[in-house]
Amino acid sequence: MKNLYALLAGTLVAGGAMAQSHPLMHAKKMALAPAHPVASAHAPRGAAIWSDDFSDPSTWQMGGDGANDWVIGQVAPNGDYPSPAILSTTASNGWAIYDSDLYCASSDDAWMQNVTPIDLTGFPVVQLVFEEMYRKFQDHSFVDVSTDGVNWTPFEVNTNITSNNSSTNPAVVTVPISSVAGNQSTVYIRFH
Repeated sequence: MKNLYALLAGTLVAGGAMAQSHPLMHAKKMALAPAHPVASAHAPRGAAIWSDDFSDPSTWQMGGDGANDWVIGQVAPNGDYPSPAILSTTASNGWAIYDSDLYCASSDDAWMQNVTPIDLTGFPVVQLVFEEMYRKFQDHSFVDVSTDGVNWTPFEVNTNITSNNSSTNPAVVTVPISSVAGNQSTVYIRFH
């Protein structure tokens, strides 16, 4: 079964090259959180311009097919084949988790997104960097990006992990999202 810890501390990073070093952010199953600007519109390349560490669950909204939801807290995965808790750099603040092994539902179509839009005006090149612990069964995981909260562009993640295998704990994931979010004043991030 899959367990996904997504964006324990998600960070949007401005920069021109994917090989730049960026602050690590943790991931686990998630819900949306409001944007927290941490730099001016003239941030240097590779600087964090928004971050969230799941210390305030009210900054995230959850939804999906209604069978099960993401959870923010510090409860490790359960079920018949549980993964270990995420070892992210901000794990003590909490994490987001979608624990499909515990739910064991016929459908695991669930998402978590930030409540308050992120203003990326002045940042034409951005990427989302987060830490996660992910175990794949027969599923796919995505970061969806929107500029209106209605129409979403999916970016599949974890494509290198085969069925019944896991990421490292934690794994650092970088998703280039400039094609949708670059220089936009209203950006929503969804873990799906």
